[in-house]
Amino acid sequence: MAPEPPADDPGDPMTPRSLLPLATALCALLIAVPAGAADRERPAGRPMLGKYGCSESVFSLDGYHSEARGFITLLPGGRYRQGTGAIGRYRYHAKSGVTTFKGGGIDGSKATGIDGKRNRLFIMVKLKSGRPHWACTRTGKG
Repeated sequence: MAPEPPADDPGDPMTPRSLLPLATALCALLIAVPAGAADRERPAGRPMLGKYGCSESVFSLDGYHSEARGFITLLPGGRYRQGTGAIGRYRYHAKSGVTTFKGGGIDGSKATGIDGKRNRLFIMVKLKSGRPHWACTRTGKG
């Protein structure tokens, strides 16, 4: 016959019953931390109007380096222009924090704020050659 496990000693601080409050507190902490992190990642709101300088991180034999991709200007009335090209339209979706572009140089592309800021954008550019990711920072009023 196998020996019976010893009964919990109420004076022993390492019994399963005495560890229950600690385990419960740790579970609550693990649940609360991701919720707080998600709050920090919420979009700050509609991107600021103005001129944004954009670059792309590109891999080469020497590793990653940044290459300039020009400018995008967000204009009043939901309009935008890439460089000196045709004017397109953009729309900010408050629920998702995503800005979508229609017409113009980056038609079909989507953008989100970087670090929840309204003056920095991460644009997933829709091009025939692929879907590069541009990081754009507001450089002025345009």
